[in-house]
Amino acid sequence: MKISVVIPNFNGSMLLKENLPHLITALKKSTLPYEVIIADDKSTDDSVAFIKQNYSEIIVIENTSNLGFSANCNSGFKIAKHDWILAMNTDVKIHENFFEPIIKYLNNKNLFSVGGAIYGYDNVLQDAGKYPAWGLQGLKTTIDFEQKDYITSVSTLFNSGACVLYNKEKLMQLKGYDELFTPFYYEDAEICLRALRKGWECLYIPASICYHPNSATIQKHHSEEYVKVIANRNKLVMGYLHYDGMHRNTFYIMMYLKLLVCWAGKIWYYKSFAGFNKLLPQLRNRKKGNKYIHSLSKVCNELKADLKGKVVRLF
Repeated sequence: MKISVVIPNFNGSMLLKENLPHLITALKKSTLPYEVIIADDKSTDDSVAFIKQNYSEIIVIENTSNLGFSANCNSGFKIAKHDWILAMNTDVKIHENFFEPIIKYLNNKNLFSVGGAIYGYDNVLQDAGKYPAWGLQGLKTTIDFEQKDYITSVSTLFNSGACVLYNKEKLMQLKGYDELFTPFYYEDAEICLRALRKGWECLYIPASICYHPNSATIQKHHSEEYVKVIANRNKLVMGYLHYDGMHRNTFYIMMYLKLLVCWAGKIWYYKSFAGFNKLLPQLRNRKKGNKYIHSLSKVCNELKADLKGKVVRLF
């Protein structure tokens, strides 16, 4: 088993200096052959110079323009040579034993993705298993669950893109992250929904640990309103691509109710809707081209059934 690490970077020099040593330590301790690829999205700091001067073994992709998160990651995914790809943000610090609980699962032929527990620097659990909860506004992608202590692995709705292992062959079948989600948000959830609807598995391994500060990168470079606009636009994009039956009907009703009544005066929502509407021609083509064996409703129902008796807390 071999691992390619793909790290998207934009002006993350300080984070690379802090976190690359932890990654290299964990990779060496795993004893697995590996390569590290850093996809640099036209940084203006000394990121590229630092890598070349201190980590000559690392492969650096130097984008000539700023592509955004999805496209930047995809540029790294495409040149990765190994069976499994660890997609990891620059602000993630992985534990030296991160790979040990995961390795035994990598021979699972049906496994698409696997991720571990993500803690804040205050040791508070930040990201765990993702629970398939629905609300009036659609699928809630921010509902996590803790599992019983004796469980070593459990199915999850998706794995956080901050630190996740993808099967390279399956990832390429899905053509990587959907770049309609550029510049950021929901691309990690959406690709796992595609995988689950193909009949593949996503696993959460609580004994595999890494650390991640709250919003160390995106909020640093963008205004609060812009982040809100993009997040809500991409939530609409994901709903359009995957919701079915009752959930699809509720999705459309709520979207237009917000436009007409609920969010009157909140300009950022109208900007989100305008961005979503602009993408509709491409979204229609996506829906026509994607072939699945399961509906999202079936995936969520089966996941809930599998998690019954295993979940001790939602948060």
